[in-house]
Amino acid sequence: METSYIVLKNLFLTCPIEFHQNELICILNFNLELTVSTKDSDQHVTHMADCQKFIRFFAIGKDSDVKFIAQWIISQSHGLLDLTNYSQIEECLFYLIQCGLSSNSVHNIHDDDFLNTCASHQEMSDLSKMSFYFNLLYEGIQQKVLASGLILELARQPDNLLILGQNDTLIGALSRVLRDDWAKSLELASNIIYIFFCFSSFHCFHSIITNYKIGALCIQIIQKNITS
Repeated sequence: METSYIVLKNLFLTCPIEFHQNELICILNFNLELTVSTKDSDQHVTHMADCQKFIRFFAIGKDSDVKFIAQWIISQSHGLLDLTNYSQIEECLFYLIQCGLSSNSVHNIHDDDFLNTCASHQEMSDLSKMSFYFNLLYEGIQQKVLASGLILELARQPDNLLILGQNDTLIGALSRVLRDDWAKSLELASNIIYIFFCFSSFHCFHSIITNYKIGALCIQIIQKNITS
């Protein structure tokens, strides 16, 4: 009988909002509290982890709509930020403009153009497209790199880990690709190892690491790289 899980999560910022010194990225440092329990039992397990979220924006200059960009950052924070953070974000954006961080090619960008710019630079991964990503893992190296990168984007969001971790077929395919193709693409190997690293951050997913012998495989990869 399949076990049903109840997952409660609590997110809260642990540091002031930061902006990257050389890139147009807003950095959010937060703590994730994940409580996992079953419907048939009062027992529960709580895990906590320090996490980071990166929100990239692609246009800023002296003629940019700073208010809209601040609203965009808040909308992409998945609840970590709200309107109480608006003035702080706006102040940081004005500071970035004064420091000349923006590109020389930046022009006046209106709301719709700014959204289109973001969409054109970022492939949004989607849990509903998991079967498509899975099929790509059985194609060529370029397709495997693409699939692993999209799955990684999902794994970097802790609230997706339970769904991904319950997909034994997907986990098996990732471990197989890592074992068979790690030497063919550094990016592919890095993506898949990072995916398993996301699982390793929570004790309830450690069985995935041990069952598929990911630790031993990583050591083997390191040893082969050292001796090659």
